[in-house]
Order: sequence, then structure tokens, then C-alpha cells
Amino acid sequence: MKDTAPTQNRTKTPQNRRSKWDVKAAAAKSREARKAQREWAKANLRRDFLDAPHWAELARQYGVRLPQWWVPCTRKHMVRWLPKLGYDLAWYRDWAGKSDLTWFMKRNPDWPLRAFVGLLLEEREAESLP
Repeated sequence: MKDTAPTQNRTKTPQNRRSKWDVKAAAAKSREARKAQREWAKANLRRDFLDAPHWAELARQYGVRLPQWWVPCTRKHMVRWLPKLGYDLAWYRDWAGKSDLTWFMKRNPDWPLRAFVGLLLEEREAESLP
């Protein structure tokens, strides 16, 4: 019995096909980029937060997976994390008293995204207390 299900290679043109060597090279390049980012973070981002164990516990409690320590705190990442925790930019403006997320990054240039998310988790916990 002949298999009639289409495969990806049948639907792609020869110009768009990637050999397994191209995929392996792309994966190796990606691994190297992540390694370089981790090394940069090790030299430039703080990891010695006393609240870190508390953030991990809050993340488990709220069903959230904290970002890795080597992920820098950028506006793009911060905007993505606010709705994951039930917040929006208007809430942030009220909470921080500033109009832009870059204010936080400028005040804390060596903080990873994990610390920002940890602060949001602490705020969520404080809001839920009686």
C-alpha cells in the first residue's frame, strides 16, 4: 500500500528545501548565540536577590514559569509579561508612577527580566492579601 499523505518536501520547491546539514548549522548557530547571551548576562546581570526563593514559590503558586536568569529586562519582554500576570500598561503606570517601562530599565540596568517578574508576583500577592 502506497503512502499518499503529502510530506513537507513534496510541497516545497527545491529552492526552499533545507538539507539536514543546513538545519544542523542553524541549530549550532542558535546554540552559540544563546551561550554568548548567557556569558554576557553572567558578567552584566545581577543574580544575588534575597527574594529569589520567594519569587520561585510565588511562580509555582500562580502557575507561572519564571524567565531564565540570563534574559535581560527589555521593554519588549516586560510588555509580554504584564498580561501574563493579569496586568496592563495602565496598571504599570499607576504602580510605578512613571509613564514608560524604560524608566524601570534605566533605574535597574543590571536586573534580569526574572527580577521584574518577581516584583510583579510580589505585587500580585500583596493585592490578594486580606
